[in-house]
Amino acid sequence: MENHGKLLSWNYQRKNICHRVKFKFFAIDGFIEKMGTISLGKDNFEIHSGDQALQIIKNAMSDENEIWISGDNKYPSMAICLNGEYASISYFQSEDGEMWLSYNENNHKVVTFLAGGEEWIPEPNAVIGIEDMLSCVKEFVDSFERPSCICWQDL
Repeated sequence: MENHGKLLSWNYQRKNICHRVKFKFFAIDGFIEKMGTISLGKDNFEIHSGDQALQIIKNAMSDENEIWISGDNKYPSMAICLNGEYASISYFQSEDGEMWLSYNENNHKVVTFLAGGEEWIPEPNAVIGIEDMLSCVKEFVDSFERPSCICWQDL
């Protein structure tokens, strides 16, 4: 484990006395540097951990049908389509067109999603369960790499 110390300081005033606060703060395993954004409709949420991302998504799942997640940059990113207990995930590695779609050979149910306001019916093998989707979100936000917890098909 590598620690990267960063000295932070600021001034604040309390009871007409100015105080200067200094402390050393550590990022462990890149935790602080790995910041990202979750987009839910018109709302954007800044995220700092996989657990925080899961909480935001779990709170929004009944109201949202499309979720976008990215790091500090536009790529890599994930687009998640939701419909009840089902999800489909698109992973975008770069703007050069490197894309993957979730793969689940055990699903045979046809599921309709809304993507960008349009109905989208993927092949049944692109549909995964909510628990698998949540595992992908946590792994992605913690690493900002393509999650290995599910199978993917190259697009």
